[in-house]
Amino acid sequence: MIGTINEKMRCVDLDEHESFPAILIAVQDGLRQPLLRDLTAKGYLVFEARSEVEVLHIVVTQSRPICLLVAEANMITHQFARALKPYRRELQVLFVSRDSNSSFIVRDAEKTAARIQQMLKPPKKIAGKPQKNWLIKSDVGAAQLVTSSGEL
Repeated sequence: MIGTINEKMRCVDLDEHESFPAILIAVQDGLRQPLLRDLTAKGYLVFEARSEVEVLHIVVTQSRPICLLVAEANMITHQFARALKPYRRELQVLFVSRDSNSSFIVRDAEKTAARIQQMLKPPKKIAGKPQKNWLIKSDVGAAQLVTSSGEL
């Protein structure tokens, strides 16, 4: 079960998803929403952040392992990403960019999701159980867990 981020968070039993890779998405809305839909549909547990402050809050307070931070280059700096390592040694960072001349992956939901799947194996379905897809929406004041169908 996930521990509370604060007293406003609603906890949902995630025991069947304990081994699923968790991903933290910190990109602008145009890429965030398609990525969230795609990754949760594939069974990944996804945390959502809209700023460095929210990223730091999730990284420091969340008890479950976070395998990957997908960060937009103009939102999250390399220096900030390196500063997260003492909190999350296992954290890999994938930077995306709008600039096609940059060395980062171009901001495209399909390309980004494909790259994530190369980096992390998709979750396996639990034998005999239907798979629920979880998205964790967060802001610094509160967080909530919802299924891809909107249930709590």
